[in-house]
Amino acid sequence: MSNLFPHSKLRNIRIFYLLSIFTNAWFALPNWMFLFNKYVTKPEIGFIDAFAILLGISLEIPTGLISDVFGKKRTLILGNTLLAMGSLTIAFSTTFSGFLIGNCITFVGFAFNSGSLEAFAYDSLVEKGKEKDYDQVVSKSTSLAIGMSFLSVFAGGFLFSIDARLPFLAATLTSVFCIPILFFSTEPVIDTEHVTVQNSLSKLRDGMTTIFSLRFRDILIPILVIVSLAKLHQGVVRQSMAAYYSFNGETFGYVLAITMIPALFIVSQFDKIRKKLGTQNLMMLTLGGYALLFLFGANTQGTIPGIAYFIVLMTWERVAYQIMTVSANERIASGHRATALSVLALISQVPYVVIMFFFASWTEPAQIPFLILGFSAIAVATTGFTFYEMIRTPPKSL
Repeated sequence: MSNLFPHSKLRNIRIFYLLSIFTNAWFALPNWMFLFNKYVTKPEIGFIDAFAILLGISLEIPTGLISDVFGKKRTLILGNTLLAMGSLTIAFSTTFSGFLIGNCITFVGFAFNSGSLEAFAYDSLVEKGKEKDYDQVVSKSTSLAIGMSFLSVFAGGFLFSIDARLPFLAATLTSVFCIPILFFSTEPVIDTEHVTVQNSLSKLRDGMTTIFSLRFRDILIPILVIVSLAKLHQGVVRQSMAAYYSFNGETFGYVLAITMIPALFIVSQFDKIRKKLGTQNLMMLTLGGYALLFLFGANTQGTIPGIAYFIVLMTWERVAYQIMTVSANERIASGHRATALSVLALISQVPYVVIMFFFASWTEPAQIPFLILGFSAIAVATTGFTFYEMIRTPPKSL
């Protein structure tokens, strides 16, 4: 078992693998907007999504701070409790206020989980002097996550065809399962310290300083753009893109499930690919791939092209998050890792919130191609910048 799942003999790492499964049960991922649209208008959906995300990202730094100070275990228990409450609230809502409250609770839960799970695993390895194997552990956990995503998204499409609320009820159950599992974990002692206002503010300062330090300078812009592009095509944008390609809440579930298959293979080989190409080369390849992909998406329409578009898009999305978590963890000290990761998560989500609040009309089907072309232009510009940085400053050995 330990050969198949590195360091699975360590209790926390076994729990990390289990949590990687249950926290990636995205039953409602392909069809939440189709449920909302039964009861509220498109502009109201945009506001619900943007406001909940804004609340979530405003809590990214405080929740990362809470994770660093109070411990990853307690933070993850609270996060999954909130996720269960949020999904349950949405499942039984029929009004604007009900969907808004449920969505807000859900995104607060995401904020508590954001960065804490990866930091929990990394610090558990640091505690045992095994942090150099983090690449292998996170690669296996991501494979498990993709496998669960495949099953849950496919099941979500089927559940939606029976009753539009069932995907959210299924999501509630998987979040509930995480809570007793976490009670069997132990807090990595490397992060245990007495809580004071002074060390709390110090963690916040150190976390933010780390992201904008010289140690991050060679990767900060490409990492932010890569993760931002992954977040920009999620939420309302992805659902609207599905409608643009003529999918619905059921069929889009089946399409997203199909996309998990190539993503599973790519991520399982991520460690080897990164070591062979190097971090900056892989970043530039990812950005260039995004540029071509969005260009294709903006200039085609129909079911078959839509399936091809989403297959590559979801594969690229997985690679994007792998690059961010591995590269960032190597440059962040244990004491403020969750805080620093939360800063990255916060900044990367700002562009999506701006679009939903001020340019929501761009997500209408007729405008989707122009929006996607804009994403392509951003990817092209950042690819050029990353190439210039590689020539100007040789890559650092990590």
